[in-house]
Amino acid sequence: MADRRVDFLLIGGGVAAASCARELAGHGKVLMVGREKDPPYERPPLSKSYLAGQSSRTDAQFLPSGLDVEVLTRVS
Repeated sequence: MADRRVDFLLIGGGVAAASCARELAGHGKVLMVGREKDPPYERPPLSKSYLAGQSSRTDAQFLPSGLDVEVLTRVS
């Protein structure tokens, strides 16, 4: 992994880290690192509406695409 400078490093890729990233995004560069396979997503909506065919997988993502938050997944 290349050296980089970030203002906020969040360890963990769950909804709690994503919620923190949403708040910090306007205050500097945010890097979120986790072992999870996917970016943070809201589990109840995914388990109900997604499986019922009423929403897409991206509808359950917790981080809006416009935020300046870098997410690294599958990092141990």
